[in-house]
Amino acid sequence: MDTTIILPAGGKLHASRSHLCLAFEKTRFSLSTAIYGGGFKEINYAVNQKLETFYPSEDRFPGGSVPEFLRLSILENGYDPAKACALLTAAKMEWRSVKTFSHKELLLDAVTTGGAEKTAARAATLYRKRRSLLSCRYDQYHDQSEYFPSFRHHDAGHHHDH
Repeated sequence: MDTTIILPAGGKLHASRSHLCLAFEKTRFSLSTAIYGGGFKEINYAVNQKLETFYPSEDRFPGGSVPEFLRLSILENGYDPAKACALLTAAKMEWRSVKTFSHKELLLDAVTTGGAEKTAARAATLYRKRRSLLSCRYDQYHDQSEYFPSFRHHDAGHHHDH
């Protein structure tokens, strides 16, 4: 199943059974919620790593944590962790969709994965166990308006007049 697709916006999508990787020759700015390398930074690789083994707690992951597991996975797949961000999923990599959107001179390549088997159940279990930690992290980092003056936080489903 290892394939490489050249994307219209200038990157390449490397797909295997274990991961997807958006690879860019030139460094790109990324704003990501990725567990490893998330935030606002420059990257050459954006990885979606498949979780192929169940671990009963985070300390049982190879490397002792999810971020370290992702760092090790990036290395194992042949990418540079210092230039990467990575997400973790239980979705099957072959259940992916690649779409390109354009508006004037802007091109946006969107790559998504989906699953109906275990993905949501695993995410919900981890969320319940880590709820207070996630809430703390969200409260600490959710307001990015000082970095992006045109960005304003809006609640979904509510219209705000400006």
